[in-house]
Amino acid sequence: QRIMIAMALSGNPRILIADEATSSLDASVQQEIIQLIESIQTKQQMSLLFITHNPGILAGLVDRILVFKEGEIVENDTSEIVLRNQLDSNKSLFNESFKLPSIETNTINSNPILSIQNISKIFTTETSLFTRNKQMILALDNVSFDVFSSETLGIVGESGSGKTTLARIILQLIEPDSGQVLFHGENLSTLSPGLLKSARRKIQIVFQDPFSSLNPLMCIGETIMEPMRVHSLYNSQEERKLKAMQLLELVGLEKEHFFRMPQAFSGGQKQRIAIARALASNPEIVVFDEAISALDTANQNNIITLIQKLKREIGFTCVFISHDLRVLKNFADRILVIHQGKVEEIGDDVFENPTSPYTQKLISAIPPYTSAEIENALTNRKLKIKNL
Repeated sequence: QRIMIAMALSGNPRILIADEATSSLDASVQQEIIQLIESIQTKQQMSLLFITHNPGILAGLVDRILVFKEGEIVENDTSEIVLRNQLDSNKSLFNESFKLPSIETNTINSNPILSIQNISKIFTTETSLFTRNKQMILALDNVSFDVFSSETLGIVGESGSGKTTLARIILQLIEPDSGQVLFHGENLSTLSPGLLKSARRKIQIVFQDPFSSLNPLMCIGETIMEPMRVHSLYNSQEERKLKAMQLLELVGLEKEHFFRMPQAFSGGQKQRIAIARALASNPEIVVFDEAISALDTANQNNIITLIQKLKREIGFTCVFISHDLRVLKNFADRILVIHQGKVEEIGDDVFENPTSPYTQKLISAIPPYTSAEIENALTNRKLKIKNL
């Protein structure tokens, strides 16, 4: 993102348009990018147009806010007035930013369904197109933890901390250099192809980007039925079709959506389709890899509420990977914090009693979301402008 900012500044612009420039970044990096944009704006005396679905970020950053709804501007005023206003046109946008769904109490089995034991992974990359020099990147360093049946384990860390690499190893999409992944006590890396296929049916994933995770050439019904065919589930095509329609209704869509193409759906709807596809093979574990980071706050809340509902009705174990501690506070039974490939800490009170300085840094970098935090950010913004 810093490189993209440098490219945008190379022509000495009078206006910088930052289009969702921080939406996929963790809280600490997000804060650094915002501070960088602010300092550059002040130094070069340029205008800033900052587009975001996270109104909490705007409190300490902008002078005016335009609120869009269905292609129209429904409010245009100073940041102080807009953020404090409770007009019907933008009420849900801001209220849902301040509060996420509360965590539900889950009955957690004491026996681990998944055990990650001393996992390490090193990637080798070329340092240049014109040399043969190679760089060794330690993505995961002796990572160990257990996932218990029926729980929601949240995994949080900065970009590049190893979260996605860990998810890919759990699903056996890549192999670790050392360590093992045990599913019901079985080492996944030593299973025969047939047994590994069966294990993979029971561990599914929902990816970060709903726009690229669905095949644009397949209607969503075929997309949902594909795992059923791969794993030979149900006795006929008609049974699979019926199950696919049931899954569509389960995730909040309609049976009639079965024949539509992915392009006909919004980002939030596409993520619901991806969840339906993940559930099509009747999994025991579903890994959500940054599954809401590309969505606006309202859709984030809707997807989290949906996952809670599905967990209650179906009863799967959830591994939820996110860079947003705010989300995990209200959603996860336990939180694992990972930093530079190592486990910093894990527990059910990480947010309330962080022991690691890194975790404390992540928590302190969370943008304002409550009304009191917004008021504080607006006050700080006034002081900053006065000092300038």
